[in-house]
Amino acid sequence: PATTTVVVNPSPNVTLSAVTTNICVGNSITLNSSGGTSYIWSNGLGTGNSKTVSPTNTTTYSVTGTLSGCTDTAQLTINVIQNPNTELNTPSASYCPNNGLINITATTLGGGNFSYNWDGNGINNINSNNTQLSINPNNCNEIYSIIVTATDQFGCIGKDTVQYQVIDTTPPFI
Repeated sequence: PATTTVVVNPSPNVTLSAVTTNICVGNSITLNSSGGTSYIWSNGLGTGNSKTVSPTNTTTYSVTGTLSGCTDTAQLTINVIQNPNTELNTPSASYCPNNGLINITATTLGGGNFSYNWDGNGINNINSNNTQLSINPNNCNEIYSIIVTATDQFGCIGKDTVQYQVIDTTPPFI
């Protein structure tokens, strides 16, 4: 009688991972696969065990790994988060020296919690309660640049800059 030896190769357990599955528009992320000895990616990404991608929309990636002639496929969805839309609201003009503090408010559209960072030129006492900034201009008759950066829980950033003029209403001396 003839004997036949059948070799049963183990099935691979292919996994697909990334540091996070949420990225901001314009950012990239590296996808890593393991469990095989060779890999073929969906989405036209070719071969190899890792790929860096920059999706513009939420995208599901698949990789098929091969080990000893057997295959397994893994999938991972990368969620693309839109950057927040941040706008500054300012009074039309501030009159100096009798008005003192100027209040500027940031409005950020989109869900989530935001942290704010304020900056500007020629400003004393940047005092912020997150969405509102109170400033005390150094000089009258100057134009100031106020910048706010809003960052959401994913690290996505919205930014706005406004030019703000302070007008001197002090009567001229004779």
